[in-house]
Amino acid sequence: MLLEMRKVYQALRKLGVSRDKISPRASFKNDLGMDSFDMNCFVFYVESLLDVRVPDEQLEQVQTIEQACLLLSGLRAR
Repeated sequence: MLLEMRKVYQALRKLGVSRDKISPRASFKNDLGMDSFDMNCFVFYVESLLDVRVPDEQLEQVQTIEQACLLLSGLRAR
């Protein structure tokens, strides 16, 4: 899951999220202030970095950075 965390961090930094706000328990909406457009950009970056496709129905359940990393790790294992 370390690779997924690095790529998530990289995508968030590309979106302008400050380093001090990025932590596994950070909420995309509440802590990072991301809206649906920001999330779509984030998913686009992460999908291209990890060469995966994130299904919309699974993405809707993701609220924290840790949950995103776990989802991405599972998708990469397939």
